[in-house]
Amino acid sequence: MPRLRRWLFSLPQRTKTSVIQRRSLHVCSLSRIFRFVHAGAKNVYNFIRCIRSELCEATCLLFFFRVDYPYLTKETLPMSNDELLLKKRLTELAEKAYGQGTYTFTNFLGLAEQDVLSRLEREIRHVPKTLYGGAEGCQRVMVRFGDEDLCGYDLPFPIICLKAAPIAPKYANKLTHRDILGALMNLGITREQLGDIVLRDNTAYIFATEKIAPFIADNLTKAKHTQLTVEIVEELPEGALFTLETRQCVVSSERIDGVVAHVYKYSRSQVNELFCGRKIFLNGKCCENTSTVLKDGDTISVRGEGRFIYRGAVRTTKSGNLSVEIDMYV
Repeated sequence: MPRLRRWLFSLPQRTKTSVIQRRSLHVCSLSRIFRFVHAGAKNVYNFIRCIRSELCEATCLLFFFRVDYPYLTKETLPMSNDELLLKKRLTELAEKAYGQGTYTFTNFLGLAEQDVLSRLEREIRHVPKTLYGGAEGCQRVMVRFGDEDLCGYDLPFPIICLKAAPIAPKYANKLTHRDILGALMNLGITREQLGDIVLRDNTAYIFATEKIAPFIADNLTKAKHTQLTVEIVEELPEGALFTLETRQCVVSSERIDGVVAHVYKYSRSQVNELFCGRKIFLNGKCCENTSTVLKDGDTISVRGEGRFIYRGAVRTTKSGNLSVEIDMYV
């Protein structure tokens, strides 16, 4: 530990400030980082790559190195193996659509996969694309490369909506998203074949790929000891499929870390851990800057918690704080 302290205090003052104060990098994390440094990492890129599995520490280090290496941006940082494979697949689909003049589709992409897509914007900006999840407000989406101008015709997304309802609603258990997803995974269906699962009045609406939808309709019969009847629906139910609840909270500023802390009752240190773990997404892109100022209409997603739409400041309180309004997905 004394060697670690000597190494830390030998850093430039602005680097120490970034590491200790701005990013709350703890001594235990520094100890682990210190071992990696002396394990043979020759330069900053190899250093980041060798600790890629240590998400919290690695993310803190990315901010740390940006102090002395401003050319390190999210687009140029090394990707994990899974992200590299996804990047390659997305590039292939985009180039195929552009070269052959035909539509290509991805599977359903979650927030992390959508962030990889956003990092490809410069490379595939010449290829038109559309994101859609089956209904307005869906979080998991497909990407369609190509448009009517490029291909000469229109082609809808291969997304099917299934309705799973209890056979005996009076005696059915209260179903949750986890119950439906667990039942689907038990059938051997992968997550990339499934979009959003929306529960409304104890009835689940499942968005799935066109290929797997008939299999789900035939084989999904039970979830949490509740017998289900599943059918393919051509039209979604009347009204909004996703319910929004308007709330107000008082914050000191419109920074994303302060708003997230108030919405989900977190401390600032807990919010910093979420940023370090790459669990906060702004408009479908991973947000790593805790000081980002929110704008009206921004959608913030927190993995494991939920999402909300920021509607802006309503008024200023007597103490100088801001009363802001959000629409929470419930």
